[in-house]
Amino acid sequence: MFRNDFFVENNYYGIPGNPRELFALQRDPLPEVGTEGGLSGYLAKYHAAMAKTRDKRAILGAAVVDKGHTAVIDGFFDAIENNTPSPCDESAGWIAVYLARLAIKSIELRQTLPVGIEKLEPALLY
Repeated sequence: MFRNDFFVENNYYGIPGNPRELFALQRDPLPEVGTEGGLSGYLAKYHAAMAKTRDKRAILGAAVVDKGHTAVIDGFFDAIENNTPSPCDESAGWIAVYLARLAIKSIELRQTLPVGIEKLEPALLY
């Protein structure tokens, strides 16, 4: 079992001794606050920023979580500019979109959905 807490912390269950995984923020204007990292560290930063202002819109971009989009886009630009391998080939892209759509449907239905291996096999064979 896997749980992601707001892109700053992953928890794994069912595998004894598997530690939680922490991720740095993409932008951190309060490095001295929430030094423990993870979700509790992010929330400490959020509350510290809110203590300075009650205008939520003013702090929305203060501490930015890293969802990985910037690194992938930079990888695509690098692949185009320097003729290097793409960070995501067609098969991986197809699988990612299929799984993302399935995840969205699962959230809408509020239930787990099976991942059809027949949907993944064509992408895995080539």
